[in-house]
Amino acid sequence: MAQKAASYALYKQRRNRLIEMIKVRYSVDQGTIVLFAGFENDRTMFRQENSFYYLTGITEPGAVLLMDLEGHDVVYLGQFDQQREQWVACSCKPGQEKQFDVKDIRYLGENIQG
Repeated sequence: MAQKAASYALYKQRRNRLIEMIKVRYSVDQGTIVLFAGFENDRTMFRQENSFYYLTGITEPGAVLLMDLEGHDVVYLGQFDQQREQWVACSCKPGQEKQFDVKDIRYLGENIQG
């Protein structure tokens, strides 16, 4: 588990480098970066969107990463019904902020009842 935690620190370093590059390049101190994960579909096997994975290491479909230029990062996850969870392992859930080295992990929208 220590090795896994160390690897998520790498993603935090990448997010911090991106923020610093944007601050320098555009001479700004405030702003927000929003990245979207890939979505599942019926025709192909799921593959996470490259930039989202590079900056988070999260493989959860439909997630959103919100970062401000002060270094606060929040991951938003889609709320799926329990039927999906019995077939698809969720890679990220609220309460795992420390593991993924983000400030907060929250659900988007209302819970879908299945």
